[in-house]
Amino acid sequence: MRNNQKGLTLIELTVVMIIVSILVAVATPAYFKSRESAKDKEAHSALQLIRSAERAYFLTNDKTYYSSNNIDLINQNLNLELDDSNWAFWVGNSTSGTKCSPDPKYGTAVARSDGRIWEICRNGTIICFWGSCS
Repeated sequence: MRNNQKGLTLIELTVVMIIVSILVAVATPAYFKSRESAKDKEAHSALQLIRSAERAYFLTNDKTYYSSNNIDLINQNLNLELDDSNWAFWVGNSTSGTKCSPDPKYGTAVARSDGRIWEICRNGTIICFWGSCS
């Protein structure tokens, strides 16, 4: 008699599951690393944008723009469209708890997300000083 049953044996299913598990184990860390890297780049870009807008504000108004963490005021006064759904932004001149030295002309811009804090210094250097940053 001939056996015409179609299907997979238990060994074949086990091998497939092992291969899929290995692929997931290899791909997951790479995915999370690229996601963290994208967050860092987004913070850098937003801080550079704020820094440029602060300089334009200073040149136009002959005074430094300071704000607390009110995103609506930052967007309105600096003519920006920053999104606060994933970020908390702060613009000011106080450096308590920050890593940059104070700048009398331009304020300090800080971005916070997912337990990490980035700051842009007056020389344009961006520092991640809290949490794991790539």
